[in-house]
Amino acid sequence: MQVNLLNVFTASERDYNIDYVLEQDFIVVDGRKKNLSEMINFKGTLTSLGKDDCKLVGKIKFSYETVCDRCTKDLNETVNVSIDKEINLVDTEEEFLEGSVLDLDKLIFEEIYLNLPVKTLCKDDCKGICSQCGADLNEGTCDCDDLSIDPRLAKLKDLFKEV
Repeated sequence: MQVNLLNVFTASERDYNIDYVLEQDFIVVDGRKKNLSEMINFKGTLTSLGKDDCKLVGKIKFSYETVCDRCTKDLNETVNVSIDKEINLVDTEEEFLEGSVLDLDKLIFEEIYLNLPVKTLCKDDCKGICSQCGADLNEGTCDCDDLSIDPRLAKLKDLFKEV
């Protein structure tokens, strides 16, 4: 969506309300395509602050399909992002601004990528999977030896026997 900010500056109303849904089925996270289970929705207000300044305040909401980073269970992650951004037409080198035209899609995606969780977990205390047999440790324990030694450090174990 393109918004000509000159129209916002010259309008009789100070506020320009935006209710926008991006028509996209997926986002790319860490080089992997993630399907959206809820479209990217932006609701906000663009307010003129003077001749060359405006302020964008709003919320982005969407959901996408992903997997837990520890146990690899499928899950649906909902993301809510708040935007409170001042935009100056004169002193800016923002990617989402070309002249007086605001590319709302670029701005929304910039905010999304800056606010995506670094790690996605099915629950805060997810135990993950066993590194030896792959069993889901959230569902119970496995019979694997917990004291497996990294082969690169195995010689150190022998040193302590000699002392």
